[in-house]
Amino acid sequence: MPFTFKGLAPEIISILTGGAAAALPFIVHGVTAGLSANAIGEALQEAGLGVRRNSLLAAVRGVRESLTGAELVKGLGASELPDPSIFRGSYTFMQRPFAYVVQVFGTNATTGAEETRNITISSEEVLSNDDIEQYVGDILEASYSTYNLELDSYDVTQVLVDPRILP
Repeated sequence: MPFTFKGLAPEIISILTGGAAAALPFIVHGVTAGLSANAIGEALQEAGLGVRRNSLLAAVRGVRESLTGAELVKGLGASELPDPSIFRGSYTFMQRPFAYVVQVFGTNATTGAEETRNITISSEEVLSNDDIEQYVGDILEASYSTYNLELDSYDVTQVLVDPRILP
């Protein structure tokens, strides 16, 4: 699933001007992977994308502050694992350390009507996009007799972390 700038404030996008704007997807990916601003800057230099240090630091800070955990997860490749430190803690303690709220869009096999369902996946570990997709499929298959829902697409809307595991 390709990354979009949905969720990024326009002032964050406008920090990088001209040719440096091409670096924004790489900056978002670096933040998602838990890289430091220095590591992101070095990778950008190696790739030939020169970004002024002040602009890079402002962009990294803005990305960290503006994107939710769900948007950061969407920016990763299918099998990449996000750095748990990018997620914000939930307001309450949870049974398992991680919870992924997924909005599922599908077609009711009986009526043909379009339906939307919310699924929460609780996990002991950080999940990749492949893992989330597998869980969504398993949950819909296990509850097919109840909902008769055939999956069209899904969207991770929230990622929660038990505050007891945050640094």
